[in-house]
Amino acid sequence: MTALPLAAALSALGGVPGHTIPPPEEVALYSDVCVNTSGDLLGGRIFLFKSHMMTAVVLEAAEGMSDWPDSVEAKIDGSEISFSAELPDGAIVAFEGTIDTETLTGRYRDGRKNHAGEEVFQMKRMSASSKYPPC
Repeated sequence: MTALPLAAALSALGGVPGHTIPPPEEVALYSDVCVNTSGDLLGGRIFLFKSHMMTAVVLEAAEGMSDWPDSVEAKIDGSEISFSAELPDGAIVAFEGTIDTETLTGRYRDGRKNHAGEEVFQMKRMSASSKYPPC
């Protein structure tokens, strides 16, 4: 997995060095990571942080090098979620979908595909200590 520093996620919530960062109201992990037959991890995880100041997501990819920023601001309106990020090459990618207490489902506007080659990403909410299922 591409490691993303927790400090980056917390700074996305408005933390300033030397100041107290307010605790998030909600932290959730959504994942479609699985273990293939050779033992490699495939998929991604989205960490959701909600505070009274903003909502942010931290994106983590299991395979290859991640070109995503550490964290981006997200918008949640009812059950709808969206976020966009600027990649190092200047390209903007945007995600739109739905979210509930069990699942985050959606697609990227640029047609990105998940590890199974599908345009629809469906990530289950899980605990950080959960074991990854087989692909």
